[in-house]
Amino acid sequence: MGLFDFLRSKKATPPPIPTITVPESSFDDVMAALDRIDTTDYLGKAAVAGDKAKKALQAGDFDKAWKLYHEQKQHYAGHAKRSEFTPAQALALDGSVGESLANVLRLEGKHEEALAHLIYCLATASRPSKSQEKKLGAYLNRAKLESVTIGDILELTNRMRKRPDFRAIQIAIANWQRSA
Repeated sequence: MGLFDFLRSKKATPPPIPTITVPESSFDDVMAALDRIDTTDYLGKAAVAGDKAKKALQAGDFDKAWKLYHEQKQHYAGHAKRSEFTPAQALALDGSVGESLANVLRLEGKHEEALAHLIYCLATASRPSKSQEKKLGAYLNRAKLESVTIGDILELTNRMRKRPDFRAIQIAIANWQRSA
């Protein structure tokens, strides 16, 4: 007799499935708790906003692109909060939009502001790309901060990595403008 024949000959019945009775009040509590859970697809919404921003930028609608990139940042903030990111992780996600914002400002001819956004992007990134680092020199040249060297920009970027502060970056650039 084979194994399958043996198993078929045993007319064992499976054990009954236990049932659990949940009081109505507990069910209501569970449903209320589920209603409080944030199920928003923040990353999906951020991707959609970023894609729309790129299309607006290609169409030359800088104001719309600016608005959509800021929406992207808001969705990233929602994701970071819900996911309980560390401050450094939240800043890196926020700062990742900085390069796109810098590009909008560059196209509008607002070079000092563009430089500030690029520095913030690099200061918040865990690993800035070589491409981003190369852009610093080009953005500095466009900003025409004559007494400022690429070394000054790199020193500011490195200093900001310890505690990124966009407003402090703007102030540093404004001080460089005044001293020119």
